[in-house]
Amino acid sequence: MKRLRILMMLALTLCIMVLAGCGEEEKYNTAKNEVLTLMDEAYKVEMKNLEPLPYNELDKTYEEAFEKHKAVEDKIQVKLQEMEKLALKEVKLNNDLIALKNTVKEKDDEWLKINNNILSIQKMVKKPSPGLGEDPWDTLVKKRAEQRKQ
Repeated sequence: MKRLRILMMLALTLCIMVLAGCGEEEKYNTAKNEVLTLMDEAYKVEMKNLEPLPYNELDKTYEEAFEKHKAVEDKIQVKLQEMEKLALKEVKLNNDLIALKNTVKEKDDEWLKINNNILSIQKMVKKPSPGLGEDPWDTLVKKRAEQRKQ
């Protein structure tokens, strides 16, 4: 009778342990879907149109876009930390997390590269000529702004 009782307790304990671990993969997959959604959101953050802006406002525009992108990236990092806790217990999840982290890094680097290139090109195009006075582009932009106000 005691053996049967001990055997039943062991079986019950084993069932509880199995059931306790089942929800981790579901939580992991939910967090992964949120990270993928946030990655798309971070990648879609764009600078406003740089064409009509004067040279001295280009950096400000880039900084605004970068701050928006960084805010989404911070959310992604928080989710990845949550996923790391879940993935420690299973090798399959851990391997998937490593691949996901690499993908996040690649997308972030790609966003930075693209926007830095756009900014550099616009700066090169609008760079004021030294010694020739005020930039004609800035003068034109200021005139058009005054015309719109009137």
